[in-house]
Amino acid sequence: MKVLFDPQVFAWQIYGGISRLFAELYREYMTKNYGVELAVPLWYGDNVYAKDSQMPQKSLFVNRHFPGKSRISKFVNTALFPKAIKQMNPHIVHPTYYDGSFRRSTRDIPFVLTVHDMIHERYHDTFFSHEKTITRKKKELVYCADRIIAVSEATKRDLIEFFEVKENKIDVVYHGSSLKYYGDEKKEQTQNHRPYVLFVGQRHLYKNFLFFLSSIASVLQDKDLELWCVGGGPFTRDEKRLMARLGVLNRTFQFSLSDAKLSAAYLGALVFVFPSLYEGFGIPILEAFSQHCPVVASDIPVFREIAGDAAIYFDPGEPEEFRAAVEHIIDDTALRQDLMARGAVRSKLFSWERCARETAETYQLVAG
Repeated sequence: MKVLFDPQVFAWQIYGGISRLFAELYREYMTKNYGVELAVPLWYGDNVYAKDSQMPQKSLFVNRHFPGKSRISKFVNTALFPKAIKQMNPHIVHPTYYDGSFRRSTRDIPFVLTVHDMIHERYHDTFFSHEKTITRKKKELVYCADRIIAVSEATKRDLIEFFEVKENKIDVVYHGSSLKYYGDEKKEQTQNHRPYVLFVGQRHLYKNFLFFLSSIASVLQDKDLELWCVGGGPFTRDEKRLMARLGVLNRTFQFSLSDAKLSAAYLGALVFVFPSLYEGFGIPILEAFSQHCPVVASDIPVFREIAGDAAIYFDPGEPEEFRAAVEHIIDDTALRQDLMARGAVRSKLFSWERCARETAETYQLVAG
């Protein structure tokens, strides 16, 4: 069965959960037998996961980053995509995001669409106008797709709610974690610092970062802790002003880390906190579990679905409840050990191998 990924997400993402998913699928399909012959025609891109997966790609303007570079890469990849269609003659196309331009050269080829979340639909008023077009493009592809993969039951329910998709058209396929467990070898890298709380990811409105920061400030001060924020880019001026007003500017740090150093960050953390108001899945929960890091998460359906009984939950709008949850896990060594053990068990339910196998089953349903 010949499957073709389009290159769109790799053309504009350097890091990110979506490109991580497709890079891991690429790695699985190129190294194991799932009955899938895969191609990814990526002519230009700087995606880290594509490089790690040894996906063929060329870098456009090597080591140069400037406004518009991703648009140029997208244009070149899109223009060359019809060539790949003719060369491979695939049975199925699997677009990596919601730009439907691939359909101009694949009208007679069935396609599978992965829906990663419904954030743009649920929080449409918080996005810029150019981002709101994602909803329109996504909706068009959802209606035209031969089959849809949702990354969680929560995302499946949202698809049905917002787009009225028939339930029997949707398959739920979970993500995995890409982090390897290094144990004490990596934990030593974080032991020359004050104890710290860990936050991972972007800091958009739905990520609830400002609530998290305001709520945890007193805990950082009372217990002499640091806050480590991984990913999301440097702090904004407004975020720094809030940190200064809360008295935690000298306790709060932002890092961009490789997977190996991210593993060490989880290993060394007192607790990983995931305060989001909404997510489509939640890979950082699995990353924390894989590194034996206890988890405190907002009480939203998808986190319950992924973490089960291996996390402490809090109402993402109640600062006192949040602080109590974090302090409880910091102060109670037995609870921390119990959560780490539960997380290790829970993480075994999720893997990229399972993701690749179940994705291949969806392809088979479409191919007949």
